[in-house]
Amino acid sequence: MDVQLRVAEFRYKALARFYVVCLTLFVSVYYPIHLIIGLLMQSNKEDFFNYFFMTQAALVCSLKYLFLRMNLKNIERVIKMYSELDKRASTADENIYFIRHHQQRADLIMKIFSLNYFSTNLFAFVGAIVDKEQRLMFPAWFPFDWKSSSTLYWSALLYQFIGINMLIVQNLLNDAVGPMSLCLLTGHVHLLTMRVARIGYNKRKSQQYHENELRLCIEDHLKLLEAFKLLENSLSSLQFILFFNTGLNACIVIVNLLFYSRILYDYIYYSCFLFVVFMEVFPCYFYGSMLYEEFKQLPYAVFSSNWIEQSRNYRQDIIMFMEMALRSLTMSAGGIVEINLSSFFAICKTAYSLFTLILAMKRGEHSRIRNFIT
Repeated sequence: MDVQLRVAEFRYKALARFYVVCLTLFVSVYYPIHLIIGLLMQSNKEDFFNYFFMTQAALVCSLKYLFLRMNLKNIERVIKMYSELDKRASTADENIYFIRHHQQRADLIMKIFSLNYFSTNLFAFVGAIVDKEQRLMFPAWFPFDWKSSSTLYWSALLYQFIGINMLIVQNLLNDAVGPMSLCLLTGHVHLLTMRVARIGYNKRKSQQYHENELRLCIEDHLKLLEAFKLLENSLSSLQFILFFNTGLNACIVIVNLLFYSRILYDYIYYSCFLFVVFMEVFPCYFYGSMLYEEFKQLPYAVFSSNWIEQSRNYRQDIIMFMEMALRSLTMSAGGIVEINLSSFFAICKTAYSLFTLILAMKRGEHSRIRNFIT
C-alpha cells in the first residue's frame, strides 16, 4: 500500500512539474514575446498606442510571476508566522476586530481584483469577435499565417484568450500577495497594541503572569518585525517595477481614451482598463500607510499598560520594548520608493505629467502642419 501511494505521489509531482514547465514556456515566456513582436510590426501610430499598454502589462505580469517564484520561500515563512500570531488572538474583541477589519477586507481585495481583471479581458475578447474585420484580441506574431484559414484564426484567437486568462490568474495572485500580506500584518500589529495596552489591569493575576504576558508580546513584536523585513525583501523589486509601469501605462491609456476612442465600446474598455491600472497598486500603498500608522501607535499602547504597579523586572522589560517600538518603520520598494499613499499620488502626478508632455507634442505637431499649409 505504501509503495502504491509513493508511486501515485511521484506521478502527481511529475504531472505538476510538467504543467508548470508548459505554463511557464507557453504563457509566461512566449505570450509576451509574441505580443512584443506583433507590436513592433505595427506601422500605424494609432494601432501602436492602442496595444502598447496591453503588451507592456503582459510583459510586467511575467516579470512579477518570476519575482514571486524567486521569493516563494519568504512568503511561506510569513504565512507560517501569521499562523502562529493567529493563535495569540485569544479574546472575543480581538477575533471580532480581525475578522471585520482585516479578514473581510482581504477577501474584498481578491473579489475586486478578480472582477476588474476578468471584465477587462472579456471586453477585449468580445471586441475581437464582433469586429467586422477578422482580427485578434491583440496584434501578435505566430509561426503560421492565421489569416489563411478559419481554423488557424480561431486557434490563434483561442490561444490569446486562454493565455491572457492564465496571465490574469497569475497576475491576480501576484497583485494580491502584497496588499493581502500588508493587510494581515497591519491587523496583527493592531492586535498587539490591544494586548499590550491591557497588561497589568487584571488584579486577579499575579505580577509574574503580567511579566510573562509582556514577554510574549515582545516575542510577537519580534515576529512582526521579521515578517515586515521578509515582506519588504519579497515585494521590493516587484513594487519598484510597478511604480514606473503604472504611471506610464496610465498615461498611454488616457491618450487612447481621449484621442483614439471613436465608439462607446472604446470609451468603456479604456475607462475600465484605466481603473484597473490604478487599482493594481492602490491597495498595497494604502495598507503600507496603514501599517506605518499602526506601528506608530505601539509605543502609546506600551505606555498605556499598567506598568506603574508592576515589578522591577517588568519595568526593565517595558523600557526595552519601548525602545524597540519607537523605531520608525516604512516599507520601501527598491530602497528608493516608499510604499505609502504619497507614492501613489506621485504615480498619478507622473501619469498626468507624461500626458501633458504628449499633449504638448501633439499640439506642436498640429501647429507645424498648419504653418506648413499656410
